[in-house]
Amino acid sequence: MKYKTAISLLVFFWMNIATTFAQDAILFSNDSIRIVESYENLIEDYSKKILNADVIKDILYFGVGHKTALTDDLVAYYTALYYLHNNEVGKALSVVNKSIDESILSGDGDGDAKFLILKGDIYKSRNEFEKSIKAYLNAASRFQAKKEKLKEADVYRKVLSVY
Repeated sequence: MKYKTAISLLVFFWMNIATTFAQDAILFSNDSIRIVESYENLIEDYSKKILNADVIKDILYFGVGHKTALTDDLVAYYTALYYLHNNEVGKALSVVNKSIDESILSGDGDGDAKFLILKGDIYKSRNEFEKSIKAYLNAASRFQAKKEKLKEADVYRKVLSVY
């Protein structure tokens, strides 16, 4: 009887944990869609206007129900894209470098890989091809370490596009 009770409790706790993870994934999915929609509105409404980072973040966070490290990461990514779109390359690099540093500190290999790709794109747009390739290869090594072959291959395609 004790074993059945213990197993029942374990199953109950496992189901609660699994449900919590699933709910978090759904919330992030909804919030990420809102961030992308806000970015599209930002580009349409404020393209070529100089906005400070706080205003950009407020616009991108509009409608986000649950701010998390993942939503913060996504907002930083789209903030850098906004700056790049407006040819504010220095600001874009600043956001990217800060995000890479934060990702490395938190141990998020995917996060810094995504920002390393963006960094490579920025350097490529500035014709700084050596720096671009270095950033891309760093991103590829992150994906290789996580055995994400498709993402790694996409990064190598970017390296080829530099040549």
